[in-house]
Amino acid sequence: MEKIINHKTFNEKNRRMVFRDENKQVLVIQVGSKIFALDNRCPHEGYPLSEGNIDDDSCSLTCNWHNWKFDLKSGKCFLGGDNVRTYPIRKDEQNIYVNLSDPTPEEIKASVLEGMEVAFRKRQYARISREIARLHYNEIDALESVKAALIWSAENFEFGTTHAYAALADWINLYQNTNDLTEKIIALTEGIDHLALDSLRHDQYPFVKNKVTFDAKQLENAVENEDRELCESMINSFFENGGEFKELEYCLSKIALAHYNDFGHSLIYVVKSFEISRVFSDREIDRILALNLIRSLCYTTREDLLPQFKNYQSTLEKIKSGDFKESEKQPLSNLSVTKSYNWLVEQYKNYEIKELYDHVIAFNAKNMLQYDLSFQEATNNPVTKNIGWLDYTHALTFSNAVRITCEKYEDLWPAGLAQMLSFYGRNTPFIDKSIKQEDWDMSVEAFKEKFNNLIFDHGLSQPIFSAHVLKTTIAVLEEVEYATEDTKKILLASINRFVSSPIKQKHMKRLVSQGLKLVEKDFK
Repeated sequence: MEKIINHKTFNEKNRRMVFRDENKQVLVIQVGSKIFALDNRCPHEGYPLSEGNIDDDSCSLTCNWHNWKFDLKSGKCFLGGDNVRTYPIRKDEQNIYVNLSDPTPEEIKASVLEGMEVAFRKRQYARISREIARLHYNEIDALESVKAALIWSAENFEFGTTHAYAALADWINLYQNTNDLTEKIIALTEGIDHLALDSLRHDQYPFVKNKVTFDAKQLENAVENEDRELCESMINSFFENGGEFKELEYCLSKIALAHYNDFGHSLIYVVKSFEISRVFSDREIDRILALNLIRSLCYTTREDLLPQFKNYQSTLEKIKSGDFKESEKQPLSNLSVTKSYNWLVEQYKNYEIKELYDHVIAFNAKNMLQYDLSFQEATNNPVTKNIGWLDYTHALTFSNAVRITCEKYEDLWPAGLAQMLSFYGRNTPFIDKSIKQEDWDMSVEAFKEKFNNLIFDHGLSQPIFSAHVLKTTIAVLEEVEYATEDTKKILLASINRFVSSPIKQKHMKRLVSQGLKLVEKDFK
């Protein structure tokens, strides 16, 4: 379709005129002997480009609202951000003809993703959201933007999977379960923005190209030996030979639980990566997820090698041996890590597995409810007492990952429970028993409404903190569906206090003071 403009009318408008066609607002402008047509609304904040200045030499237009500059022929923004749409022009002696036909869906998708990639690499939050909106209004699956971001950033994670992947699974969950368009775009923007942050300004760390025949046991050994290249080579071979990502789930879960890996992050990353996989059902995305997972498993810290958790492996061996003494059922009660491990061995046969799980997650929730905020504010404590909210949230997100995993692979329950107790014993010394559950009790329905109002306008500047609010809340809301009534109440009270409390995002004085104390030991 074409819009016809008479030359005489155009000249009377000083060769700069705006017309409307349905929702379009089009600027037609002459520079020298050339005539151009483009959207009149600046793609930044909608200011009319008809009010802008023309540079005859460069054949460009400047939006005077924020000084964005556009090439009139291509619509490319060479100072600012988003490109502006242009329209083909033809003319004869009497008229100017503006072609208003829309590009094909493939052309629109390519154009939007081109702009999205620029926004992604520069971490331009607002532009990311606008590009997602363009996909939506052009009836293109907005999840294509997430898929593209995963591909763009695939080899920028030196140490593999990060919180950005884990949070992405939950942002996609929210995207798929809300009908509010603003909330949908927020969810995808948040997920993509976190991916951008974690890969921004990083060098590329290419995956190895080698291929070595995949063997699950050999993969376990390679991870144990931190042989990243061998691990990646086996993953390459696995996919080249037609392997399906879901076939790796047990193997990767077992590896994640082989140690108290990175305070539980490894299993969380496994679970969330498979959630992302099920959304896209795409082999390239699966390969990226698998390679980053195996890289993170090679590089992860192994806390059970620390003295505090040294009895982790022997605890698993005792449970595996099945040599249990008869005893009475005893609840947890302010136990250290070592005593928590002993409790697990003594009580393993006294409880049904689901009952045991319910009991341990409830006590982790109680610890979180009673977290002593003074440790968040402290500036002079030793490094071993740098305990913040996130240490407590990990206990619940990890527990959620344990249930999801061990309901599929029951032989992994001992490792999952032992690590849940690692959290419990570690966090118990940093609680304030004066905090009462009844002060924070809330129904599921009331909390869901509170969370929904919070998460879509959380105001937290660092994605790592919003990610933990999101991941922990999603984990709790999933767990209350399985929990006993008492456990459900303590879970909701703990998450309610967490989302209602301040999170200190930067510890300037503490970090500098602890750094000074360390360095000065070489001089005093």
